[in-house]
This record gives sequence, C-alpha cells and structure tokens, in this order.
Amino acid sequence: MLSKVFKATGLEIHNPRGRYKQAFKEGLIDDIDTWNEILISRNKTAHIYSEKDYENIKNKIIPDYVEAIENLLVKIKERVM
Repeated sequence: MLSKVFKATGLEIHNPRGRYKQAFKEGLIDDIDTWNEILISRNKTAHIYSEKDYENIKNKIIPDYVEAIENLLVKIKERVM
C-alpha cells in the first residue's frame, strides 16, 4: 500500500525498509522501530522451524503490530480523502 501511496506522488521505492523510512519521514508512521520489527517478523515467518520462534512472533501481532497498522491506515485515509 505504501508503494502505491508514494508512487502516486512520483516517488518509487522498491523495498519495504525504504518505504517504512519514507513513511516515517512523512509522518505516516510514528514508531519506526515497530515497523522494523514487523519487517523482521515477516521475513522470519518464511523460515520458521521452531515453535518458540512462531510463538514469539504470534504474540507480538495483536498487542504491537495491529495498532501500528491501524494507525498507518488512518493516516493514509486522511491523506487520500
């Protein structure tokens, strides 16, 4: 989604970390550390072989990641509308 938002303004960023950094600069993301964790967790899920690793990521989704994603969606909506 960030890719489309930035592309509409003429900015093409081809990797998630770069998009998160730009979103942080533009005030769409408040906590870059949480978004870096989201990216790391996303990348790890492709290669999880341990129940413990799975549980660690799963236990961060609702308390940490959902709120960050919802906040981003609100800010994108404000910008687009």
